[in-house]
Amino acid sequence: MKPELYLHCGMWKSGSSASQYFLNRNQAQLRECGYSYPFIKKGHNAQQTLSQVFVNGKLDMTKTDALASWTELRDYRPEAGEKVIISNEMLQGPLLKPENAAFVKDQLQHFDLKLIVYMRRQDWHLESSYRHQIKNGHGFPSLETYITESNRSYHWGLGKLIAHFGGENIVVRAHDKDLFTGGNIYRDFVAALGIAWSQDFIKPYGSINPGLHSDLVRFLNHTNRADK
Repeated sequence: MKPELYLHCGMWKSGSSASQYFLNRNQAQLRECGYSYPFIKKGHNAQQTLSQVFVNGKLDMTKTDALASWTELRDYRPEAGEKVIISNEMLQGPLLKPENAAFVKDQLQHFDLKLIVYMRRQDWHLESSYRHQIKNGHGFPSLETYITESNRSYHWGLGKLIAHFGGENIVVRAHDKDLFTGGNIYRDFVAALGIAWSQDFIKPYGSINPGLHSDLVRFLNHTNRADK
């Protein structure tokens, strides 16, 4: 039997930073449960280089560092019974394209691949991603403009993932505190992996990736646009 590999691939702005921090902080506890969270570089909480092989949604074979990360993962051989967890929320977009999905499946052909996808209510996701884009230096005439330019068709996106990977291989979770198993994303993510919660798990305090106050968002949006 192939070893199981859980690829947590988003969606972006749906608790990924918190989940990755938790996974990295609890590597020893996960190993006790038969799971590994490998290839974390110093100063990082996730396998972020994996998504860098895709540039503007297209596979770029000149990205040697990213390709080396995929080769490292492809050649990884877990111990007997060990299950592997990989997390990179920026992979979900590229994986909607069949050629990119084919690349990932080829690289991970030695694994029984499962996708974990968190989905956030569209209006909440739009607001969070809008704030994040402004925080990173982008500017928009208005929130309405950003909404018009954004595609939040979850039915379409999930349909693509199902077509590429099979519905039986996709675990979809709602990013909603009222729906989280155990009341928080840490317990919910552990449940998505099929692990029983243990008091040995270290749960972070506070927000891992805090947002900006609305007044600051408006100010930064104005200054970002003025700098263009």
